[in-house]
Amino acid sequence: MSKKAYILTLIIALVAILAAFVLNYTPITKEVSKIFGNMQILWLAGSACLISLALVKKSGYWLISLGLSIVAALLIQWLVIGAPIVLIDIIYKAIAYLVYAYLVYVLRYVI
Repeated sequence: MSKKAYILTLIIALVAILAAFVLNYTPITKEVSKIFGNMQILWLAGSACLISLALVKKSGYWLISLGLSIVAALLIQWLVIGAPIVLIDIIYKAIAYLVYAYLVYVLRYVI
């Protein structure tokens, strides 16, 4: 994808999320709030940003990021939080990891 497509995707996603919050559309706001809550986990944010910065110029960036997001979500859920591994928690953490990976990739174009 081109630089313009990545930035346009970011703008469309932000507008859709903001519209959902303004209109109080709970199916979207509830899920987005859970993802934002998982984005506040320091271990997830740090590992996602550092690994994404290290791999930003690799050819299989998104495939590697997808695999690492699942591994990082499992390790954080099991080792750091210490809670039982529940699939929906892993999915939310993996999506939060991928959001950080996407933002790092977009910042690569902006800077």
